[in-house]
Amino acid sequence: SQVVSDQDFVNRTGDPDEKIVITLQAVSGAPILSNNKVQMKRSTLLGQLSKKIKMVLVKNKSIQPSDSLFFYTSQSVSPPPTCSIGELAANYGIDNKTLPVKYAMSEAW
Repeated sequence: SQVVSDQDFVNRTGDPDEKIVITLQAVSGAPILSNNKVQMKRSTLLGQLSKKIKMVLVKNKSIQPSDSLFFYTSQSVSPPPTCSIGELAANYGIDNKTLPVKYAMSEAW
């Protein structure tokens, strides 16, 4: 297996402190967010985004704390919560600066 250096990772995913615009779209009957765009650092993990979105939806009484959320990029790709926003933007983003993300209350694809 090939070892990837920190510099190779930065070259591929961008500066970890640079922010990515994430556009969120509800699918499969999930509640719609009043603000569907957020900015997060490339180094932020998808799990952190998931917690933030869930917190907003619970606060708005759109979902219960026990409800699940599923996140998708590129329609049917369901990345793990340990994947960084930078990795997702590099692979599924628009110009490596905007990342479209869909979310659902149940598995959508």
